[in-house]
Amino acid sequence: MAPLFDLSVYRGEPTPEDIAAANAQVHQHERAITSIHARIAALLADVAQLRVVEAQHNEAIRTCKGVTTLARRIPDELLAQIFEQCVADGWTRAPVVVSAVCSAWRRAARAPRVWSHVYVNCSSPDALARTRYWVTMARAAPLDVTLVSVWNPTWQLEELMDLLLQHASRWRTLTIESTSLYQVNVLLARTPLARTRAPGLREVSIQTEVHFDETVDDGATDVVGLADALSPIIAPALTTLRYFANAAPRTHRRSRSRPCSRRAPSSSSATYTVSP
Repeated sequence: MAPLFDLSVYRGEPTPEDIAAANAQVHQHERAITSIHARIAALLADVAQLRVVEAQHNEAIRTCKGVTTLARRIPDELLAQIFEQCVADGWTRAPVVVSAVCSAWRRAARAPRVWSHVYVNCSSPDALARTRYWVTMARAAPLDVTLVSVWNPTWQLEELMDLLLQHASRWRTLTIESTSLYQVNVLLARTPLARTRAPGLREVSIQTEVHFDETVDDGATDVVGLADALSPIIAPALTTLRYFANAAPRTHRRSRSRPCSRRAPSSSSATYTVSP
């Protein structure tokens, strides 16, 4: 649209007519811009709608491809073995994650042995509920239990250990990892108190730290509850005890065990083979 007057040659004071004409042009351009914005908004709305349709098509494509994928053709038994190995290799949340993939994986993940590796992070805010859910899903399957504790309250450790001891008859292995020897003793002390047995328990591994300080760990410098917790009555099938720490234990089940390997004379780790 051509301007009503030539601004390049205008040098004098604009007349009221010039001002009115300029304002009219401003309003006209503003209306044009408003119209453009409306068209842009309409086009963006169309694009958004097309994106939704595109996503629907992509989802349909994934569904169709899922029918022919190898993962859908793997037998449930083999899938369950794969999931179990994932947990054994350290992916503790595997049963929960794979259950959310598809109905076939969820069905395979219901196999009790997939949940048989019970990893208990005592510092987790939902540790008790998570552990209870895990052992429930494992049903009657043998359990490989791992307890990890980092300066947790005594009552919390006792609560978790008491829950696990309710299923001690299914224990296959027990691993305790803690930065505090005192907390290891707290956990072990619950075993004889529960008056339960672990007839299938064959391996126990303990990894901890000794602080040699009366103000730390209440002065605990040895695994004092080991003999009672793993007595022949409680764990008759126990064959291997592994202990890792910055100091070798002064007490162990001498009547039932003998050192079978030490990495060095003053080693801080040792393995004991329990005699029948």
